Amino acid sequence: MQTHVLPNPNALADAVAGLIADCVRDKPASVLCLAGGDTPRAAYARLVEMQRAGEVDLSQVIYVGLDEWVGLPADYPGSCRAFMQETVFGPLAVPPERIVFYDAMADDLQAECRRVDAFLSARGPLDLVLLGMGMNGHLGMNEPGCTLDSGSIVTELDPVTVSVGQKYFGTQQPVLKQGITLGIGSIMQAHLAVLMVSGGKKAATVAGALQGDIGNRLPASLLRTHGNAIAMLDADAAQQLDLTRPLP
Repeated sequence: MQTHVLPNPNALADAVAGLIADCVRDKPASVLCLAGGDTPRAAYARLVEMQRAGEVDLSQVIYVGLDEWVGLPADYPGSCRAFMQETVFGPLAVPPERIVFYDAMADDLQAECRRVDAFLSARGPLDLVLLGMGMNGHLGMNEPGCTLDSGSIVTELDPVTVSVGQKYFGTQQPVLKQGITLGIGSIMQAHLAVLMVSGGKKAATVAGALQGDIGNRLPASLLRTHGNAIAMLDADAAQQLDLTRPLP
């Protein structure tokens, strides 16, 4: 696993947008999975700017959703789908036929898992997956203790995820109990996995994930077993790494 430390969040956003653009330049019809959340927002804004400036052509890209809060409709403010619509799908005018996203309101969530897995079997694996990392080290909604080889799964949310997740909903505070997410197995099959982390509040978790034990108690550490993974960090997120040791 490569590790790159950028001096600040703006430089981090530019570098991550550049990785995504390079992937699409190499394969215009790339299948991408992009995480929601505050960390990648600026990278997506930069990617939209690049599209509008003619620096990259995203018109053939297929987007697969990483995860969603079970019980929330796609247009619910703060949902993962709504975030991606705001930051990527809307600004890029991505048509519905190029978006594969979990319906977290479905009566049969296991059927939703099978639908997304069937798509990946037919059109995948992912060319690039961009992942954030939770305070508890989760990837998507693969929580501490997650299984190691699963495709799409319905998960019981860790209390830390529930607590931190409420920040996305403002005065609306939905009951968050479960998530539906690409599993670790699907993530590990991606041609390129990019972990993007910004800010000092996650520095201890970053150090554990990159230089501690590898295991499902800290799901982000599992990326060190991926054959082509890159950790992209800003200086604050990297501040507890022991830089006297070789980074993975």
